[in-house]
Amino acid sequence: PRVGSGGGDEFAMVAKLSGRDASVAKRLLQLYRTSVNEQGRLLTVQFQAVDEYLHMLKAVCEAVFPAGPRAIVYLAAAVSDYYIPPDEMAEHKIQSSDANLNLTLKPTPKCLGRIKGEWCPEALVVSFKLETDDAMLMKKATGAIEKYHVDAVVANMLQTRFSEVHVVGRSAASYLATCGGGPARPAG
Repeated sequence: PRVGSGGGDEFAMVAKLSGRDASVAKRLLQLYRTSVNEQGRLLTVQFQAVDEYLHMLKAVCEAVFPAGPRAIVYLAAAVSDYYIPPDEMAEHKIQSSDANLNLTLKPTPKCLGRIKGEWCPEALVVSFKLETDDAMLMKKATGAIEKYHVDAVVANMLQTRFSEVHVVGRSAASYLATCGGGPARPAG
């Protein structure tokens, strides 16, 4: 995926990274180029409901397990934090009335840790973090790396999600890329 000015050189961002972050980003971009451009092997999975997503995520991870470190799991979906389990959903349309409607939502099961822990531990895993509070963004992104052992987190603010993105690697360094703003640069 291209991040930055759209000038066509995906590796412009990698040039600004160092150490493990650079190697992860370079590996990700090389694997992406090879899979998509040369071999047509990018699998995109569409879903409509959280439970459908969770089942497909496990199935896809188990399917790419034999690829080991050549597999990339790029979680480009913002899964809701809460949901209504299918067995608790109304069977028919909820009829309108003058009374208030109360919904009880359950926390969405956390599966990120299972990707690296069980389902495909050698894969390069990139997750996403969307926040509305700027003070929480980097803490949440680095927290996801520590807690779930993902290789990188693409973090952005709801308010600037179409123009800015932070790429956070295991070293906790953050790089900011902006649409039309040139190559990625260290954040801060």
